[in-house]
Formats: sequence, structure tokens, C-alpha cells
Amino acid sequence: MIKKKLKLPHPGRYVRRAIQDRGISVYKVAKLCGIHQSTLNMVVNEKRGISMDVALRLAKLFGVRPQLFMDLQVSYDLRIREQEISKDDSYNGIQNLELVESQGSV
Repeated sequence: MIKKKLKLPHPGRYVRRAIQDRGISVYKVAKLCGIHQSTLNMVVNEKRGISMDVALRLAKLFGVRPQLFMDLQVSYDLRIREQEISKDDSYNGIQNLELVESQGSV
């Protein structure tokens, strides 16, 4: 069976949509949050991840939990790393501990 590689949505896409849905500019959001405009531009243009500081500031501005932005970022990072590590022989050689224990190999 051939696995398809899905294009993973970057967390910045959600931030960009939130900004666009409100009809305001990235500049205005950056100014209101106290984030440097270039930092926010990099996030919404999917060139940079969402840091904890940016998550806290965006959450306060948009009235949501900071965990929302952090969950998006961590999920994205994890999916990217899973794709990378799936090609790594040292990863593919890891067996489930219960299986190893049941075989008496531990």
C-alpha cells in the first residue's frame, strides 16, 4: 500500500485566516499585540512557527486560549518530524515494548 504525503497546513495559515476574517492588517495585529511586524509576517507567510510569546499575545488579542496556538504548532511540528523519522532506519528498528517483553527479549 502506498502512503500519500499530505500537505500539512502550517499554523500560520490559521493566524492569517483569523486576521483576514476580521478585515484588519498584519501590521495592525502586530501593533496591537506588541509583536514585531516582520515576526508576524513570517508566521502568516508560513516561514516561522508560533512561539509561546506570540501564542500568548495572539490569544489575548483574539480572546482564545494560548493553548490553541501552541496545539496547532506542536501538532504541525510532530507531523513533520514523523515524516522525517519514518525514513530513519534507527527509528524503524524500534519495537513495541510489550511485544519485546512478551518475546522474553528484555
